[in-house]
Amino acid sequence: FVARSMPELVPVDIVAPIRRAYWLVYHESVRPLRRVQLVANFITKAVERERGLFS
Repeated sequence: FVARSMPELVPVDIVAPIRRAYWLVYHESVRPLRRVQLVANFITKAVERERGLFS
């Protein structure tokens, strides 16, 4: 609001991108289990497919 009285100043509409990291974590002892692999793959593919929702 202060800049309104200063015509030499112009608004800048730059929004810095936010980078996020998501980790899928599970205990190493369950890694070989087929059901764990299926769920992990499902989650990974769903996140990749909807990447825009996670950025």
